[in-house]
Amino acid sequence: MRRTLRLTATTVSVWLAVLAILLLPDALMITGHDGDLVHVLDLVYRWIEGDRPHLDYITPLGVLTIWPIAAFVEMGYGPGLAFRLAQATVTAAFLPLILWAALSRLGAGLAYGFASAMVLLSMALDFGGDVPSLSVSKYNNRWAWELASIL
Repeated sequence: MRRTLRLTATTVSVWLAVLAILLLPDALMITGHDGDLVHVLDLVYRWIEGDRPHLDYITPLGVLTIWPIAAFVEMGYGPGLAFRLAQATVTAAFLPLILWAALSRLGAGLAYGFASAMVLLSMALDFGGDVPSLSVSKYNNRWAWELASIL
C-alpha cells in the first residue's frame, strides 16, 4: 500500500510539474513542423464545424487525436492552450493505466522510471528528433507509443 501511495504521489507530482511548464505563457512557440500544426488545426476546426474524420474528409489521424484538442477549443481556449490542455488531459486519463502497469509488472526503481517516462512522453512538446525544437508533430504517435508501452 505504501509503495502504491508513493508511486502515485511521485507520478502525479511529475504530471503537475510538467503541467505547470505547459501552462507558462509562451510555452508553445512552434519552431518546427509547422505543416503538421496547420493540418491539426484544420482538423480541429473541421471537427468544430461538424465534420467527422473518415466520413467527411480523409486524414490519417483518428478521432481520438482530434477530439481532445477540439473539445478545449470549443470551450473557448485558443488552439495553443487547447493543445497543451489536451495533452495534460490525455495524460491524466492514462495515469491509472501507467500506475497499474508499473505496480503490477515492475520493481520499485523501474516502476518510478517507467511512470515518469510515460508522463514525459505523453506531455512532451518535442517530437523526438535530433533537432531541438518545439512542435505539435507526432503527439498522436507518442500517445499510441505510451499505450503500447503500457500493454
